[in-house]
Amino acid sequence: MHNLAVDEIRKRSVRSRWRDSADARDIPHFPAGPAELFEQRELRVAIDRAVHSLSERRREVFVLGYFHSLSYVQIAETVGISPATVKNHMAAALADLRAALRPSPTAAPGLTD
Repeated sequence: MHNLAVDEIRKRSVRSRWRDSADARDIPHFPAGPAELFEQRELRVAIDRAVHSLSERRREVFVLGYFHSLSYVQIAETVGISPATVKNHMAAALADLRAALRPSPTAAPGLTD
């Protein structure tokens, strides 16, 4: 639990420094339009579905690694498996997610049913 808190503090610090440097460079930020907001929302839903479709162990490994930024060793200690098994689960989870999120070859861009 302590490691999660430390990681979150580090992430916030990095984000803050990046935001400050972006402000210093006067990078314009344009608000998202309705189409972009819709696409972002649809992508979030698709990612949530894909993550939830993973087996329980793969989902656990993936969430700890990507959403909580734990290392393979930390995940292994948390879950009770070896770091090599974590690596295998992570590779398999990523392959499953890529396959689940791959656009359909029959879907034409910009067309809906």
